[in-house]
Amino acid sequence: MQSFYDWYLPRALKETSSPAWEQAIKYKPNVFDGPLRTALKADLAAQAKAKDEIVGLDFDPFLNSQDPQGKYKVVKVEEKGLKMFATVRCVVNGNTTPHPIIQVEIYHGREGWLLTNFIADNESLLHILAVQAKKRGDPPPRKRPVGPKNSFGGI
Repeated sequence: MQSFYDWYLPRALKETSSPAWEQAIKYKPNVFDGPLRTALKADLAAQAKAKDEIVGLDFDPFLNSQDPQGKYKVVKVEEKGLKMFATVRCVVNGNTTPHPIIQVEIYHGREGWLLTNFIADNESLLHILAVQAKKRGDPPPRKRPVGPKNSFGGI
């Protein structure tokens, strides 16, 4: 998880015409669970069609910020059922934020470990994307079935 943030943060800090999370979806698609990747791509496509208005995310969903700064550090990883949750805090001038910036939900599926959701301020990125998709008339993202793994490594 930390390696993802170490890779991602320099891209988020760089001024570009497209959001850094678009690069993550493009260059590291296999780290994202299918429903999250699909919902993020739909958000990008809707934003590309709406030239003069914001119809998609107006913040960085992986950093929970419009203006990222410092370093983002995974401070704790907890197992809860079939999922893991990584707690991320920001470090600015050597000081770590007292509260988590974001929690990353991680699931181990057939493809290995996948980022399935980002939760900040008790709000789920998948929920935000589903609400926006519904407003646009898009189908909501499908949810990954949860259940015990069988002996073949599937779900």
